[in-house]
Amino acid sequence: MTQEIWDLYPEVYHYTPFSSALLILNSKALRATLSNRLNDTQEIIYAKNQTIKEILKLDQSLYPEQIKEDLNSLYESVGRIYITSFCGKNQNTIPYHRDNGLLGMWRNYGADGGCAIIFKTRNIYDRANSFTKIIADPPKVLPALSMEKVIYEGGNDDDIDFRERLERYANNYIKFRNNYPSKKEYQDPNSNIWREFVIDQLNLMLHTKHPAFFEEQEIRMGLILIEKKFEGEPPKNNPDSFLIPFSPSEDISRIIIGPHRDQQPRYDFLKTHLSLAGLDIEVTKSEIPLRF
Repeated sequence: MTQEIWDLYPEVYHYTPFSSALLILNSKALRATLSNRLNDTQEIIYAKNQTIKEILKLDQSLYPEQIKEDLNSLYESVGRIYITSFCGKNQNTIPYHRDNGLLGMWRNYGADGGCAIIFKTRNIYDRANSFTKIIADPPKVLPALSMEKVIYEGGNDDDIDFRERLERYANNYIKFRNNYPSKKEYQDPNSNIWREFVIDQLNLMLHTKHPAFFEEQEIRMGLILIEKKFEGEPPKNNPDSFLIPFSPSEDISRIIIGPHRDQQPRYDFLKTHLSLAGLDIEVTKSEIPLRF
Protein backbone atom coordinates (compact mmCIF):
# COMPACT_ATOMS: atom_id res chain seq x y z
CA MET A 1 0.00 0.00 0.00
CA THR A 2 1.35 3.42 -0.96
CA GLN A 3 2.16 5.61 2.03
CA GLU A 4 0.76 9.11 2.30
CA ILE A 5 3.25 11.95 1.87
CA TRP A 6 2.90 12.99 5.53
CA ASP A 7 3.86 9.47 6.64
CA LEU A 8 7.02 9.63 4.52
CA TYR A 9 7.78 13.27 5.34
CA PRO A 10 6.14 14.43 8.59
CA GLU A 11 7.70 17.89 8.08
CA VAL A 12 8.42 19.98 5.00
CA TYR A 13 10.72 23.01 4.73
CA HIS A 14 9.55 26.14 2.92
CA TYR A 15 12.63 28.22 2.01
CA THR A 16 12.08 31.91 1.44
CA PRO A 17 13.86 35.29 1.80
CA PHE A 18 13.77 36.59 5.39
CA SER A 19 11.50 39.50 4.43
CA SER A 20 9.06 37.10 2.74
CA ALA A 21 9.00 34.89 5.84
CA LEU A 22 7.63 37.85 7.81
CA LEU A 23 4.96 38.43 5.15
CA ILE A 24 3.97 34.75 5.29
CA LEU A 25 3.69 34.84 9.07
CA ASN A 26 1.74 38.10 9.10
CA SER A 27 -0.65 37.08 6.33
CA LYS A 28 -0.99 33.53 7.68
CA ALA A 29 -1.06 32.31 4.10
CA LEU A 30 1.12 30.39 1.63
CA ARG A 31 1.20 31.38 -2.02
CA ALA A 32 0.35 28.81 -4.71
CA THR A 33 1.63 30.09 -8.08
CA LEU A 34 0.28 29.32 -11.53
CA SER A 35 2.64 26.75 -13.07
CA ASN A 36 3.63 28.87 -16.08
CA ARG A 37 4.68 31.70 -13.76
CA LEU A 38 7.35 29.66 -11.94
CA ASN A 39 11.10 30.17 -12.46
CA ASP A 40 11.73 26.74 -14.00
CA THR A 41 11.49 27.26 -17.78
CA GLN A 42 10.90 23.51 -18.25
CA GLU A 43 7.94 23.36 -15.86
CA ILE A 44 5.33 20.89 -17.18
CA ILE A 45 7.23 20.70 -20.52
CA TYR A 46 9.84 18.38 -19.00
CA ALA A 47 7.13 16.00 -17.76
CA LYS A 48 5.64 15.85 -21.25
CA ASN A 49 9.02 15.01 -22.78
CA GLN A 50 9.59 12.21 -20.27
CA THR A 51 6.17 10.80 -21.07
CA ILE A 52 6.85 10.88 -24.81
CA LYS A 53 10.11 8.94 -24.28
CA GLU A 54 8.24 6.28 -22.31
CA ILE A 55 5.55 5.93 -24.98
CA LEU A 56 8.16 5.53 -27.72
CA LYS A 57 9.88 2.77 -25.73
CA LEU A 58 6.65 0.78 -25.91
CA ASP A 59 5.71 1.59 -29.50
CA GLN A 60 8.37 2.84 -31.90
CA SER A 61 5.90 3.03 -34.79
CA LEU A 62 4.42 6.21 -33.36
CA TYR A 63 5.66 9.65 -34.34
CA PRO A 64 7.01 11.95 -31.58
CA GLU A 65 5.30 15.02 -33.06
CA GLN A 66 1.93 13.27 -33.10
CA ILE A 67 2.36 12.15 -29.48
CA LYS A 68 3.32 15.70 -28.52
CA GLU A 69 0.23 17.11 -30.23
CA ASP A 70 -1.99 14.60 -28.45
CA LEU A 71 -0.40 15.26 -25.07
CA ASN A 72 -0.79 19.01 -25.56
CA SER A 73 -4.51 18.46 -26.14
CA LEU A 74 -4.71 16.35 -23.01
CA TYR A 75 -2.78 18.85 -20.91
CA GLU A 76 -4.91 21.74 -22.13
CA SER A 77 -8.03 19.89 -21.04
CA VAL A 78 -6.86 19.59 -17.45
CA GLY A 79 -7.23 23.22 -16.42
CA ARG A 80 -5.12 25.44 -14.18
CA ILE A 81 -2.39 24.20 -11.86
CA TYR A 82 -1.10 26.23 -8.90
CA ILE A 83 2.05 25.04 -7.15
CA THR A 84 3.60 25.49 -3.70
CA SER A 85 7.03 23.95 -3.13
CA PHE A 86 8.78 22.56 -0.07
CA CYS A 87 11.88 20.50 0.69
CA GLY A 88 11.23 17.15 2.29
CA LYS A 89 12.99 16.01 5.44
CA ASN A 90 12.49 12.70 7.24
CA GLN A 91 14.34 10.25 9.50
CA ASN A 92 16.72 9.37 6.66
CA THR A 93 17.83 12.95 6.14
CA ILE A 94 21.32 13.76 7.46
CA PRO A 95 20.66 15.24 10.95
CA TYR A 96 22.95 18.21 10.33
CA HIS A 97 20.98 19.24 7.25
CA ARG A 98 17.70 18.58 8.99
CA ASP A 99 18.61 20.96 11.81
CA ASN A 100 20.49 23.59 9.82
CA GLY A 101 18.95 23.62 6.36
CA LEU A 102 20.56 22.89 3.01
CA LEU A 103 23.73 24.73 1.97
CA GLY A 104 22.52 24.89 -1.64
CA MET A 105 19.25 26.52 -0.61
CA TRP A 106 20.98 29.16 1.53
CA ARG A 107 23.29 30.00 -1.36
CA ASN A 108 20.26 30.82 -3.50
CA TYR A 109 19.53 33.89 -1.38
CA GLY A 110 23.04 35.32 -1.45
CA ALA A 111 23.49 38.59 0.42
CA ASP A 112 19.75 38.86 1.11
CA GLY A 113 19.81 35.80 3.32
CA GLY A 114 17.12 33.19 3.68
CA CYS A 115 14.78 31.60 6.15
CA ALA A 116 13.17 28.15 6.38
CA ILE A 117 9.67 27.75 7.78
CA ILE A 118 9.09 24.14 8.78
CA PHE A 119 5.48 23.06 8.35
CA LYS A 120 3.67 19.98 9.59
CA THR A 121 2.94 18.18 6.35
CA ARG A 122 -0.48 16.72 7.19
CA ASN A 123 -1.67 20.05 8.57
CA ILE A 124 -0.71 22.08 5.53
CA TYR A 125 -2.23 19.48 3.19
CA ASP A 126 -5.53 19.57 5.08
CA ARG A 127 -5.55 23.40 4.98
CA ALA A 128 -5.05 23.37 1.21
CA ASN A 129 -7.68 20.67 0.74
CA SER A 130 -10.27 22.78 2.58
CA PHE A 131 -9.24 25.83 0.54
CA THR A 132 -9.81 24.08 -2.82
CA LYS A 133 -13.43 23.44 -1.86
CA ILE A 134 -13.95 27.12 -1.06
CA ILE A 135 -12.66 28.45 -4.39
CA ALA A 136 -14.32 25.83 -6.59
CA ASP A 137 -17.32 26.75 -8.71
CA PRO A 138 -19.15 23.51 -9.46
CA PRO A 139 -20.20 22.33 -11.97
CA LYS A 140 -17.88 24.60 -13.99
CA VAL A 141 -14.78 24.05 -11.88
CA LEU A 142 -13.85 20.85 -10.05
CA PRO A 143 -11.03 21.10 -7.49
CA ALA A 144 -8.25 18.58 -7.00
CA LEU A 145 -5.19 18.53 -4.76
CA SER A 146 -2.00 16.51 -5.04
CA MET A 147 1.02 16.50 -2.72
CA GLU A 148 3.94 14.17 -3.44
CA LYS A 149 7.71 14.05 -3.67
CA VAL A 150 9.21 15.25 -6.95
CA ILE A 151 10.82 12.71 -9.31
CA TYR A 152 14.11 13.62 -11.03
CA GLU A 153 15.49 11.72 -14.02
CA GLY A 154 18.62 9.80 -13.06
CA GLY A 155 18.11 10.63 -9.39
CA ASN A 156 15.09 8.88 -7.93
CA ASP A 157 13.17 7.90 -11.07
CA ASP A 158 13.44 4.23 -10.10
CA ASP A 159 10.68 4.91 -7.57
CA ILE A 160 8.18 2.04 -7.90
CA ASP A 161 5.05 4.19 -7.74
CA PHE A 162 6.43 6.58 -10.35
CA ARG A 163 7.46 3.78 -12.72
CA GLU A 164 4.05 2.13 -12.43
CA ARG A 165 2.25 5.41 -13.06
CA LEU A 166 4.42 6.33 -16.05
CA GLU A 167 4.14 2.90 -17.67
CA ARG A 168 0.39 2.77 -17.06
CA TYR A 169 -0.05 6.18 -18.62
CA ALA A 170 2.07 5.24 -21.66
CA ASN A 171 0.14 2.00 -22.17
CA ASN A 172 -3.19 3.80 -21.86
CA TYR A 173 -2.06 6.39 -24.39
CA ILE A 174 -1.19 3.68 -26.92
CA LYS A 175 -4.47 1.84 -26.30
CA PHE A 176 -6.56 4.98 -26.66
CA ARG A 177 -4.57 6.26 -29.62
CA ASN A 178 -5.25 3.03 -31.49
CA ASN A 179 -8.96 2.99 -30.64
CA TYR A 180 -9.88 6.69 -30.47
CA PRO A 181 -7.81 8.74 -32.92
CA SER A 182 -10.21 11.71 -32.71
CA LYS A 183 -8.80 14.54 -30.58
CA LYS A 184 -12.31 15.41 -29.43
CA GLU A 185 -12.28 12.25 -27.34
CA TYR A 186 -9.19 13.45 -25.51
CA GLN A 187 -10.57 16.91 -24.80
CA ASP A 188 -13.94 15.96 -23.33
CA PRO A 189 -13.81 15.77 -19.49
CA ASN A 190 -17.03 13.75 -19.55
CA SER A 191 -15.51 10.88 -21.57
CA ASN A 192 -14.25 7.65 -20.02
CA ILE A 193 -10.94 8.17 -21.82
CA TRP A 194 -10.33 11.49 -20.14
CA ARG A 195 -11.20 10.15 -16.69
CA GLU A 196 -8.86 7.16 -17.08
CA PHE A 197 -5.98 9.43 -18.02
CA VAL A 198 -6.46 12.35 -15.68
CA ILE A 199 -5.17 11.09 -12.32
CA ASP A 200 -1.89 9.74 -13.71
CA GLN A 201 -1.55 12.76 -15.99
CA LEU A 202 -1.93 15.31 -13.21
CA ASN A 203 0.60 13.57 -11.01
CA LEU A 204 3.15 13.21 -13.81
CA MET A 205 2.74 16.88 -14.70
CA LEU A 206 3.12 18.05 -11.15
CA HIS A 207 5.82 15.78 -9.85
CA THR A 208 8.32 15.27 -12.69
CA LYS A 209 11.14 17.82 -12.69
CA HIS A 210 14.48 18.50 -14.38
CA PRO A 211 17.40 16.67 -12.66
CA ALA A 212 19.28 19.96 -12.18
CA PHE A 213 16.99 20.57 -9.18
CA PHE A 214 17.68 17.20 -7.53
CA GLU A 215 19.45 18.67 -4.46
CA GLU A 216 16.24 20.35 -3.35
CA GLN A 217 14.45 16.99 -2.86
CA GLU A 218 11.26 18.91 -3.45
CA ILE A 219 7.87 18.04 -2.05
CA ARG A 220 5.32 19.71 -4.28
CA MET A 221 1.72 20.57 -3.54
CA GLY A 222 -0.46 21.23 -6.57
CA LEU A 223 -3.87 22.84 -6.46
CA ILE A 224 -5.69 21.93 -9.68
CA LEU A 225 -8.81 23.61 -10.98
CA ILE A 226 -10.32 21.30 -13.59
CA GLU A 227 -12.50 23.48 -15.80
CA LYS A 228 -15.44 22.26 -17.83
CA LYS A 229 -15.66 24.56 -20.80
CA PHE A 230 -19.06 25.49 -22.18
CA GLU A 231 -19.56 26.45 -25.79
CA GLY A 232 -19.67 30.20 -26.39
CA GLU A 233 -18.11 31.09 -23.03
CA PRO A 234 -15.50 33.88 -23.19
CA PRO A 235 -11.98 33.03 -21.90
CA LYS A 236 -11.35 33.79 -18.23
CA ASN A 237 -8.68 36.02 -16.76
CA ASN A 238 -7.08 33.56 -14.36
CA PRO A 239 -5.26 34.80 -11.28
CA ASP A 240 -1.48 34.25 -11.19
CA SER A 241 -1.67 32.86 -7.66
CA PHE A 242 -3.83 31.94 -4.69
CA LEU A 243 -3.12 32.47 -0.99
CA ILE A 244 -3.77 29.31 1.04
CA PRO A 245 -4.54 30.20 4.68
CA PHE A 246 -2.92 28.36 7.59
CA SER A 247 -2.56 28.67 11.36
CA PRO A 248 1.02 29.63 12.43
CA SER A 249 0.54 28.27 15.96
CA GLU A 250 -0.88 24.94 14.79
CA ASP A 251 0.89 24.28 11.49
CA ILE A 252 4.49 25.50 11.96
CA SER A 253 7.01 23.33 13.82
CA ARG A 254 9.88 25.83 13.90
CA ILE A 255 11.76 28.43 11.87
CA ILE A 256 15.47 28.41 10.90
CA ILE A 257 17.29 31.68 10.23
CA GLY A 258 19.78 31.11 7.43
CA PRO A 259 23.46 32.19 7.35
CA HIS A 260 23.79 35.98 7.12
CA ARG A 261 25.93 38.80 8.54
CA ASP A 262 22.83 39.95 10.47
CA GLN A 263 21.75 36.49 11.54
CA GLN A 264 21.71 37.32 15.27
CA PRO A 265 19.74 40.60 14.85
CA ARG A 266 17.29 38.76 12.58
CA TYR A 267 16.93 36.01 15.19
CA ASP A 268 16.29 38.57 17.94
CA PHE A 269 13.82 40.49 15.78
CA LEU A 270 11.84 37.40 14.82
CA LYS A 271 11.69 36.13 18.41
CA THR A 272 10.31 39.50 19.53
CA HIS A 273 7.91 39.65 16.58
CA LEU A 274 6.49 36.22 17.39
CA SER A 275 6.24 36.99 21.09
CA LEU A 276 4.27 40.19 20.44
CA ALA A 277 1.95 38.21 18.17
CA GLY A 278 1.41 35.65 20.93
CA LEU A 279 3.02 32.86 18.91
CA ASP A 280 5.14 30.26 20.70
CA ILE A 281 7.17 29.02 17.72
CA GLU A 282 10.73 27.71 18.08
CA VAL A 283 13.36 29.77 16.21
CA THR A 284 16.90 28.53 15.58
CA LYS A 285 19.98 29.74 13.68
CA SER A 286 21.62 27.64 11.00
CA GLU A 287 25.20 26.78 11.98
CA ILE A 288 26.36 26.43 8.37
CA PRO A 289 29.44 28.73 8.15
CA LEU A 290 28.53 30.60 4.99
CA ARG A 291 29.79 34.18 4.57
CA PHE A 292 27.99 36.83 2.48
